[in-house]
Amino acid sequence: MKNPKTKLSEVAQILGYSEMSSFRRAFKLWTKSTPKAFSTG
Repeated sequence: MKNPKTKLSEVAQILGYSEMSSFRRAFKLWTKSTPKAFSTG
């Protein structure tokens, strides 16, 4: 996630999420942050 060349959709797919919305929802539950905010922060 810290690598700017890696797309969030690739991370979601690697983790087994078929829908980006499902990955975003799970990520927010885990970190209390969105994937985008996490990767730019």
